[in-house]
Amino acid sequence: MIYKDSLYKLEKQNISELFGQSLKCFRCGKIKVDVASQHTFEIDAENNKIILNLLSLREFAFIDSKKRKANDLISLREKISEAKDFAKSIRNNGLTISIHYKSKEIIILGKEAKPKISRIFTGSNDMQIKNIRLLKKFDNELCDTYI
Repeated sequence: MIYKDSLYKLEKQNISELFGQSLKCFRCGKIKVDVASQHTFEIDAENNKIILNLLSLREFAFIDSKKRKANDLISLREKISEAKDFAKSIRNNGLTISIHYKSKEIIILGKEAKPKISRIFTGSNDMQIKNIRLLKKFDNELCDTYI
């Protein structure tokens, strides 16, 4: 018997692996994205490392056209738990993704992640939190864009 949760996990793993493999296509280069004349984010790729620099979160409200209620939002811990499979896929493909918020590094996923204390929080060797305060601030601001 296959349960709905089992199918979801299988589907999620396949998507994470597919996305991880597709990121190998980024050899080198830089992409800057502006939304409504506002510099929103940059993607910089070189030597199997991708840096995603999120500069403004206000423009990400278009992702979900229906505003969510505060009690519908998942916690930061749950978001990190959901990202574990993706981080493992990134490492398995020999890649690193470094996520920056306003040009400050907050988290590393994949090959170059060297978690120490953050491993207790993430439960993963594939994720390293570089700045927990900034990560929490980032999460709060991201949630505020949907409320």
